[in-house]
Amino acid sequence: MPIKTMGWCSVLLLVNAVLTSSLVAAGQLNTATVSPLFFVNAKQQLQLEPVASHYQMQVQGRTLKVQLSNRLLVKTALQHNAASLRQFHPAIEKVQQLAKLQQASWWLVTVKDNPPSAVLSFLQQHAQVLAVQPDLLLQRQNAGAEESSKQTRHQQLIPPVKATKTVRLAIIDDGFDLQHPALQSLNIALQYDADLRLADASPKLAQDQHGTQVAALLLHTTRQHGLEPELVLIRQVSSWTSDLLLGFTVARMMQADIVNSSWILPFLPDPLAELLNEWQQQQPYLVFAAGNNAADACSSNAFSALPGALLVAAAQHDGELWPYSNYGPCIDINAPAYFQLTSSANNKTSAFTGTSAATAYVSAMLAVKMASGVYLRPEQLQLWVSPVSGKAAENSDP
Repeated sequence: MPIKTMGWCSVLLLVNAVLTSSLVAAGQLNTATVSPLFFVNAKQQLQLEPVASHYQMQVQGRTLKVQLSNRLLVKTALQHNAASLRQFHPAIEKVQQLAKLQQASWWLVTVKDNPPSAVLSFLQQHAQVLAVQPDLLLQRQNAGAEESSKQTRHQQLIPPVKATKTVRLAIIDDGFDLQHPALQSLNIALQYDADLRLADASPKLAQDQHGTQVAALLLHTTRQHGLEPELVLIRQVSSWTSDLLLGFTVARMMQADIVNSSWILPFLPDPLAELLNEWQQQQPYLVFAAGNNAADACSSNAFSALPGALLVAAAQHDGELWPYSNYGPCIDINAPAYFQLTSSANNKTSAFTGTSAATAYVSAMLAVKMASGVYLRPEQLQLWVSPVSGKAAENSDP
């Protein structure tokens, strides 16, 4: 039965059939006894150098700080299962499938040793292992920006459209407050916590408000056009490779038409890149924030290396980028980036800005057009979302 016709409980059973909720935290390093680790990513050998309580690695001229645990990401051919992988090395304690591709699977392998240097080296030479790398804790960055008094609230110019099909939209973020006034009466296909492996995508910490803002803007925009998309709400706060891979795996299993990720990564692990590249065959819209570092997105945002992904920069009302927005040839769309949203039960409003906001707006407009049976190319979408081209969009024929 296609997953799109399954209830969310069925999907959770399917996900949790290959996953458990236990994760082992990264430990402190004794740099006097810990040696560097080596692994291959994007066909390049990378070195993890122990420094104090973390590791660092050089990627495209940048030094990235990461942490390790006693977990590895292992790629095998499809004929292998968890039982056969446990036979690869006596130190392997647990095996969980994270992603099944067309010709291979990625597994989360928990071992006795932390760091898992010996098992990593052994599996790198194993004839049945196609690839292996450590489960890295990366430094993810939300793409909201500070409010500026010079910013102008975006005014909607695009007329409503008649929906002819259902659109399923996944949001991967830090949680969603379903008590928020802007998030009432939602059409939820699934909510899931990819960090805790729970059927609950609510925020777990007081500071986790970014996902609620993203969802509020997204729904505010689609509802202006009479569209209520099916939502797949995925809470995913940590940046362990394994959690990132699980979050996008769930979105793919749910056959999301659009995936909104209003955050950036400094490094794209092969397991995630392979999943997203293969998913492109089904032509989902994978929409990512360009970032707010006033830097070239090609070098500062690892998602820029993903073919077919849409990177969204933050545009002012005259079409020029905001000074904080990442820029460069890897940008696909410049979109409005300043919106006033209801922030609490007393109906006070607050600004939501940055490439996070621009990304949510683009995802919403994609949903609006897709609901009317139109699949936009990036250059067509740019016309529809540009702050200065709304009138032209009314008369365009995509």
